[in-house]
Amino acid sequence: MRIVLATLFCASFFLAQAQERDSIILKNRWLVGGNAKLFVESISGQTGRLIIEIDPQAGYFFTNWLAVGVRMPLSFTSDAYRIGTSVFARYYLPTKSYVKPFAELNGGASWRRIYDTQTEAYDDLENCWLLGSQLGAAFFFNPKVSIDFYLYSTCQQCQQEYN
Repeated sequence: MRIVLATLFCASFFLAQAQERDSIILKNRWLVGGNAKLFVESISGQTGRLIIEIDPQAGYFFTNWLAVGVRMPLSFTSDAYRIGTSVFARYYLPTKSYVKPFAELNGGASWRRIYDTQTEAYDDLENCWLLGSQLGAAFFFNPKVSIDFYLYSTCQQCQQEYN
């Protein structure tokens, strides 16, 4: 609950300041960042495995409102690891404030190796095609630094191969 209240406070602060600021020029700049997650999986009320996900990204603003780039999703657990790559195109709505709503489309592929405890080797390989979208807003602290809040939707088609 504290995180939600802090987020709402920060968002209201930026919205109040937005009327006094000039437009941000994004053209010919790099978009660099990513996401990181650390959580424990819970299945049927039982504590499961620890999952670490890292999702670095880099992109370039070709216009003031359009960024195109690449992501490299990585995931590690006690019995598997996943590596992937995807491309994205993000469109920012033209506003003259430090709050910039955006929509994004992305797609790519990932590969997961699964550890078999009986053979003590990574036996299974899972290939996935990914397709996703995001809707969100970037809150700029200054013309070069922002924090993004978004809703993400994804669809994946996987095929598993056994050795």
